[in-house]
Amino acid sequence: MRRERVPVTQLALLISDRTGCVRYGVGCDETARWLNRKILSPPMTSTHDSLEDLGWRTCFSEQLTDGEVLRCHPVRVMAVHRGKLAVAGAEGERFITPYIPGAHPSDDHPTVGDWLLVDNETLQPVRVLR
Repeated sequence: MRRERVPVTQLALLISDRTGCVRYGVGCDETARWLNRKILSPPMTSTHDSLEDLGWRTCFSEQLTDGEVLRCHPVRVMAVHRGKLAVAGAEGERFITPYIPGAHPSDDHPTVGDWLLVDNETLQPVRVLR
């Protein structure tokens, strides 16, 4: 499904049409996260049979803690766009935010080919797997 850029002036109308209410503060972080979950991230479509098809190896599994296994899932970065990452996982493909909460500017940022852990509920990247 191809997504087109929506001008900010039309964004409130789009949100209103899809939710029945208008959310104000289009430029704020909270609204950006909400938009990422509700509009910009359509449900994943299955295009790969497994993580192994994407290049998953056991060395990545060994890096996961028990807590991460329960609350996160791995995805592979397929493309980097301004303000979003195209990722693929066992469930399919989607766009997510490139910002890792708590990361410092000197930390590595996700690039094409990296494996990320993504929180199951918020769809926020948790960390890059090495």
